[in-house]
Amino acid sequence: MDLRQVEIFYYVAQHRSFSKAAAALSLTQPTVSGHIKALEAALNLVLFDRLGRDVRLTHAGEILYGHAKRLVDTKQAALQGIEELRDGLRGELVLGGSSIPGQYVLPRILGQFQPQYPGISIALHITDTMETLDRVVRGDLELGIVGAQVAHAHVAHTPFVEDELVLAVSASHPWADLASVSMDALTTVPFIQRERGSGSRLVVEHALADAGLPPAHLRVMAEMGTTEAIKQGIKAGLGVSIMSSLALEDECKAGSICTVAIERLSIRRHFSVIRHTGRALSPLAQTFETFLQTLTPLSLTLQDTPSHAPTA
Repeated sequence: MDLRQVEIFYYVAQHRSFSKAAAALSLTQPTVSGHIKALEAALNLVLFDRLGRDVRLTHAGEILYGHAKRLVDTKQAALQGIEELRDGLRGELVLGGSSIPGQYVLPRILGQFQPQYPGISIALHITDTMETLDRVVRGDLELGIVGAQVAHAHVAHTPFVEDELVLAVSASHPWADLASVSMDALTTVPFIQRERGSGSRLVVEHALADAGLPPAHLRVMAEMGTTEAIKQGIKAGLGVSIMSSLALEDECKAGSICTVAIERLSIRRHFSVIRHTGRALSPLAQTFETFLQTLTPLSLTLQDTPSHAPTA
């Protein structure tokens, strides 16, 4: 088996495209296609189903992909180690984050990390908690930061930052001037929630259920895939939502969204760093993980964090 062909196979599988893999490898598409055909001939197996411009792994391709991933990772780690020896710590670190830590926590952390390690560039991929977890399991990410602890046999969670989820309403909502509302009142107004797979949604649903309010009793008006979309929905009067206080800093300062306490309910969680327990971290990922351990809660606290809405 030609290891270069296996590497090219890996990039085609990653990009699900011969042309994108060719661009990533600085090769022509016919060259990539030729290598894949030669590899399939050598193995006497079809590795890809060609579906127009899209390609998908066959069962044989899925088996080979895991081994190809480890081979490419080993090559990259070796090259990185040589570069570090020659030039000091440098290279690209790929991180994953679910939406709240990815948008509101990691940029602040990276702002402190980058000056200390100017040779390390960051590629940050923001999805939801479940997708970030899946990418760590598959080996596409070494480290991820997520908003909910979802148990997995091969993933370790390390809590490192606390977050509070609060009831958010528009400034024109009848509740905007209230100090608090009852939990039962949540069932009387239109509610906006995150999509399935969101860590925030998992935490909210578990907290409500534990407090005696089944999530099914909420009047869900809309399900949205981003925090920004929910904030826009709240401001437009579409409904209320329970969301991270970290995401509401600018809106509360501007007065477009208010937060209201929910009686007998406090929703707090820890963001977690996740990694695969069976894979060794690269030197860059080790450096970032060690850096996270040096952070204190104070160094990540928002300045002038807005309080809940004033009492009536």
